[in-house]
Amino acid sequence: MGSLRSSAFSLAGGFALLSLIVSAGGCASQSGRQNLEDGKRAYLSGHKSDAELIWLESLADAEAFGEDDPRLTQSLRMLANLQIQEQRYAEAKPLLERWMDIKERRGEVDDPAFADGVDALAGIHMVQGDFNGAAALFERSVHVRENDGMIDNIELS
Repeated sequence: MGSLRSSAFSLAGGFALLSLIVSAGGCASQSGRQNLEDGKRAYLSGHKSDAELIWLESLADAEAFGEDDPRLTQSLRMLANLQIQEQRYAEAKPLLERWMDIKERRGEVDDPAFADGVDALAGIHMVQGDFNGAAALFERSVHVRENDGMIDNIELS
């Protein structure tokens, strides 16, 4: 069961990463955008270690500009999702927690991207056996999706 859950979570992480890659944008500079795009190309061509190095560089560059640089949260999410896909949950967890903290401080908690990140963090808690933590995070994600109108009239039987 654990292997199946890990595989499903890994696959979901891959889809989340691709979704995040496609939607990346709004960086502080053209070179910052280029780094994220270079990482995207490396990832899509199967060079995950190159993508990780590029995104780590982007993260370091963004940190010099502070939390207002959109590359910071984008790099944190891309790196975390890559690590989730590779089942490196212990490495991904602090990145997602930091991403979530920054988003909360900015007040950017009412959109599908935030809910997706909360789901990813919940998945890590679940894989690590912290079912109470996972449940609380999944509930938060549902709340965000309900408030954004993403969940309407779902009937449970």
